[in-house]
Amino acid sequence: MKQPKIPFKTLLLTVALGVAVGMLLLRPMLGRKAERVAPAASGSQFPQLLANLNTALASRDPYLLAQQGQALQTFEATGDSKASGREPWRRQKLELWLLAVEGVRGTLDPAFDLHDRPSLNLSPMTKGGVGSNSGMDPAAIRDSRVQADYERRLAENARKVETHTYQLALRRLNDDWTQALKSHVDSEYDTSVPSDRAEVTTLIDRQASIEGDKERLRALLVDGSVATASLGVDP
Repeated sequence: MKQPKIPFKTLLLTVALGVAVGMLLLRPMLGRKAERVAPAASGSQFPQLLANLNTALASRDPYLLAQQGQALQTFEATGDSKASGREPWRRQKLELWLLAVEGVRGTLDPAFDLHDRPSLNLSPMTKGGVGSNSGMDPAAIRDSRVQADYERRLAENARKVETHTYQLALRRLNDDWTQALKSHVDSEYDTSVPSDRAEVTTLIDRQASIEGDKERLRALLVDGSVATASLGVDP
């Protein structure tokens, strides 16, 4: 079945938005200080945070993913460190960060090429293979074959912008969220204490599903191995 044509203005807007979002996502997402949310019972926040995170991970929406990362950052226990609700909170927050990191890593495309960027200046190709005015509206092209080829290339480039922006965002989030995960464990757990070590290890074993990540996470969070100070990927 013939695919419906995408309006030219929509294609241009997709490219422009993709480039703008990509530039924003190259800046640290969690490096800036997050605003603290109003205190609430940590147990009442957890189910909603979990549902929102799962929705964001399934969305392919970089902004929504970054937004949920901020929500996890501001998820705090009620009361001081001696409050009875602190231990359930630290476990819940650890579970959420592990889910977030594994969810992002499970969506990374190993074949993604950082240097294969979408084009910002596509132009229709004449019969002689020479490009004419870039950014022109396909409707202004009289030759139907040149017009169809131009529309195809515009649509392909718009999809490339979406993919490129998304994969860049995932790589940034992988770095930022892994650091946030490590910071949470470092501040709330003492893995030299058997009970703390067991809790962290149990949650890692439960959440880590990507091959090799259980070992890497244990080294990073439980053993404090410098050699695995991140779960980064090659660009």
